[in-house]
Amino acid sequence: DQCGQYKTEGDCYNREHSFPKSWFGGKVEPMNSDGHHLFATDGYVNAKRSNWPFGEVGTVTYVSSNGSKLGQASTSLGYSG
Repeated sequence: DQCGQYKTEGDCYNREHSFPKSWFGGKVEPMNSDGHHLFATDGYVNAKRSNWPFGEVGTVTYVSSNGSKLGQASTSLGYSG
């Protein structure tokens, strides 16, 4: 579920898409309930990730308590951002 505002890690868990919902062009179905592309995530960490894709990180700017990293993409993936 979407719990709203998060103050710290562990406040709430929500479901996350492997590709950000904002990339769907306003559509939510059938992607919203596709169990193959949804997984549980910490709400605070997910909010920090925003709509950035999952991938390898070259330069780390944030590390969550479970080891998830946020930062610039590794250029070895063929893109930067």
